[in-house]
Amino acid sequence: TIDLDQRVQWRFRARASAWGGVHVEPGSVDRRVDEGPWQRLDSPAQLVLDARRELGASVEVLAEWLEEIHASVLAEAEQCARLSGWSAARLAELEGVELDQRLDGHPKLIAHRGRLGWGLDDLASHAPEFGGRVRLHWLVVAPEHARRSGSACGPEQRLVDESCDTDERERLTEVLIARAQGLASTGVLVPVHPWQWQRQIAAQYGRLLARGAMVSLGRFGDRYAPRLSIRTLANLDRPTRADLKLALTILNTSCWRGLAAEHVEQGASIGAALHELVVRDPLLLGAGVRVLGDLGGIHVPQPDFESLAGAPYRLREQLGAIWRTSARACLELGEVEIPAAALHQTDLAGEPLLRTWVERSGVSLERWLSALFERTALPLLHLLAGHGLGVIAHGQNLGLILREGLPVGMIL
Repeated sequence: TIDLDQRVQWRFRARASAWGGVHVEPGSVDRRVDEGPWQRLDSPAQLVLDARRELGASVEVLAEWLEEIHASVLAEAEQCARLSGWSAARLAELEGVELDQRLDGHPKLIAHRGRLGWGLDDLASHAPEFGGRVRLHWLVVAPEHARRSGSACGPEQRLVDESCDTDERERLTEVLIARAQGLASTGVLVPVHPWQWQRQIAAQYGRLLARGAMVSLGRFGDRYAPRLSIRTLANLDRPTRADLKLALTILNTSCWRGLAAEHVEQGASIGAALHELVVRDPLLLGAGVRVLGDLGGIHVPQPDFESLAGAPYRLREQLGAIWRTSARACLELGEVEIPAAALHQTDLAGEPLLRTWVERSGVSLERWLSALFERTALPLLHLLAGHGLGVIAHGQNLGLILREGLPVGMIL
């Protein structure tokens, strides 16, 4: 039970969660005011309204949070509809992005599918639970406006080939020469999410576009599928090619999902250093740890906001791209990769996917869990205690490698 403001009471059935909160049993929530009759509740919004004084947040903050919750409920409803008829065993047959698109998301965040800024058509086209498919929009930018790192630095722009096969690269080059002759030899090719181009870039970078320092080329290259983290896209046409992380000016999990300049500029060197550390450490190498390093990236600051000290970060992170090694490229024959978030996933009937993988492995649950801890918890502890390196190892950026259902490695 919860007593709020000495007038409102809530009661519900729940069990403690690993995060210090509770998992509430659906259909068990009742509310009453001033010792009146209990009434069944079906909305988390009323609890937020009742707990305004206890939460101590401003009306503006609470209203925005409710907006995120409402949008998350819409996406949850679509996710449940999409999972209807899918058993845990059938879900466990999936891997990579196909499984990623059917997971619940952040388990400890209520507003985990807010995506403020997207309407129904945007969700249908670009959200993972709708099975979104994306083809990249390409820009060419004068080199003085682009900050690059890793393999994005060379004049040959090799990373474009991670997103365009030979035919598409030739088509892109033809359009580049036709539309932007002045940038054909020196310009930097920049992929952008098609929604981001329509909603943000065309207006906010208007001065660069008008001067010819930036030119829109159109859509080219491979088809991509959004992973659970929204900004990261997996290559559908050539799965071993790099994933692509793109800036999106939407509010999701109470954070604007742009790309910070320092992440783009430093990611490749950090990834390379982590990879070198792993291959030189017998414990990490023996545990099957593999690193999905950033191959390189491009960040294009908007000049006006860059000059305005203290401008909101969402306006300074509008245009950027990071190419990251695909998990599929790291796998050996007979191995599959699943997001660690799948370990707590169930089907709509409450059956865990975990049971299928344990049964497929042919070992006991105890032995399976031992293999899991040996391949994940021990390497993560060793990275922290032995190397002073902390990893944000939540279920979206930590992958588990299975062979015949048994954990044999971890992807960071």
